[in-house]
Amino acid sequence: MDTYCVVADYNGTFSAQCCFFMSNKDSSPETSTEVVRSHARSSLRPDSPCAGYCSTSHGDEVCKGCGRTWDEVLNWIIYTDEEKDAVWARLEAAGLLKVKR
Repeated sequence: MDTYCVVADYNGTFSAQCCFFMSNKDSSPETSTEVVRSHARSSLRPDSPCAGYCSTSHGDEVCKGCGRTWDEVLNWIIYTDEEKDAVWARLEAAGLLKVKR
């Protein structure tokens, strides 16, 4: 099993993300590098847009904290990277991301 850690500066706070993946004896170093680069890009933002106060748990269809729909909040953990990227893009386009600068 290989381990790599990515440290990212996101809005002035540092976070370390350590990921583990199984080595395949047939995989090339380039494949491993691609995996690291992919995770590095995604580490530039938090794991989810959750703002820590979810109004969907109080019956709202769209969360007042993060702007995600109930279905997006509920299914976030099983979303693919592409599905998550689409949600992030929608939130950004709508100006719903709360970014501290």
